[in-house]
Amino acid sequence: MPRFYLIDPWLADARGHNYQYALDVVTAAQERGFQPVLAVRQTLSADVRFPADWRIERLFEYGDCVRHWLGPDGRNPFPCDLNGRWLPDAGASWLRTLFDIPAARDRQRRIADWSAGCARLFAADRPTADDILFMPSMSEFDLLGAARFWRDHAWTRNLTWHLQVHFNLFVGRDAEFATQGDRLAKFQKQFRAALDQVPDHRVLFYATTEAIGRQFDQLGVGHFQPLPYPVRSFALAERHERDPSNPLRVTFAGAMRREKGKKRIQELIRAAWPALLKPRRVQFVFQASPKNIARWIPSELRRAIQIPPAGSVDPAAPILAAPHPLDAAGYSRFIRESDIGLFAYDARRYFARASGVLCEMLSAGVPVIVPANCWLAEQIAEPAAAGRVGIVVDDDSQFANCLERMVDHFEAYRRSAQTFARDWSQRHSPSRTVELLADRLEHSRSQAA
Repeated sequence: MPRFYLIDPWLADARGHNYQYALDVVTAAQERGFQPVLAVRQTLSADVRFPADWRIERLFEYGDCVRHWLGPDGRNPFPCDLNGRWLPDAGASWLRTLFDIPAARDRQRRIADWSAGCARLFAADRPTADDILFMPSMSEFDLLGAARFWRDHAWTRNLTWHLQVHFNLFVGRDAEFATQGDRLAKFQKQFRAALDQVPDHRVLFYATTEAIGRQFDQLGVGHFQPLPYPVRSFALAERHERDPSNPLRVTFAGAMRREKGKKRIQELIRAAWPALLKPRRVQFVFQASPKNIARWIPSELRRAIQIPPAGSVDPAAPILAAPHPLDAAGYSRFIRESDIGLFAYDARRYFARASGVLCEMLSAGVPVIVPANCWLAEQIAEPAAAGRVGIVVDDDSQFANCLERMVDHFEAYRRSAQTFARDWSQRHSPSRTVELLADRLEHSRSQAA
């Protein structure tokens, strides 16, 4: 039986998208006839349950490390070699290189851990050409660890390796990319530093969106095939039957970071207070602590808005706090109990980048409000023409007005969203992800032959 290896050092616990992504995709692979093998971080608790016939290997000491990235979210200024040192032609002064020694040692440890983890995974039982070897959470830094493993184990050249990137290479939109030639050059040098060490290896690249793929295609190292972000289908029959006397639950799912609109929340609360929050037409639900939410409340409303303890269910409260992160069952319930999903995201940061939360909301049949000119808006543009799945906000100051419009016509939006969910779930099903990987593997093998 061929095996499906999912290798993800970012998978550290049962909370968050990495766990659900792995569970959904590997389950679909097993249904297609593959034997599941999951390689994850050592911190993944033994209490996290998987099917008994899955092989689970807790191998990696380290997970993702944004500070070593070259991309928009990272803090590493220069490309590196397979030992974590800045490349000689990177342009770093001797003084900067000297001060970088502690960071370079940390990079070296992490790259070595990546390589050693893979070596332990395959020590007793090497994969075959029929197996799928999928690394779904790759950055340009993770590539260094994978390439070091391939370089040190010559037999890996006989296999096909599938690598997926999720985060954008450039900042902003297409018109801004031409001014970021320096960033592109750094990525090219780091990819080349890795791939030039393993010239005989078959490495297939993927991206979670078409726009991310187009950005990485500019590296000139291969085609980054778009791979639709897979989500499990939230069965519509499981959706809660809402009490019409209660306010509509407007959910802000996921950690409230800067790129997810944290700085817009105070003004949104202020704008929504008179017509929506105060008369209990809606209730905002954030995945954040009451203490943090209290900081976002405008000073003039702090007496009027009191935040109950996290996890409370109080229809009379204008704002609720939900725990973050939630376990898989709790998060699924949290999404399905949402009436409206609101995404006050930074459109420039999400111009190309996928949102797993949006994928889950649409799969659950939840109408959404998203910013214009980004990946999120593209997902509802086509269905919105035939039925109202959501609202695209052209101006950040209009989120409250758009929310009021959706509340006024909520039943129509909900019906359209639930109808659209069936088609969306099919297009983003984990089984389709496995099918695309298997088809590309077969194509690669036929070309090699």
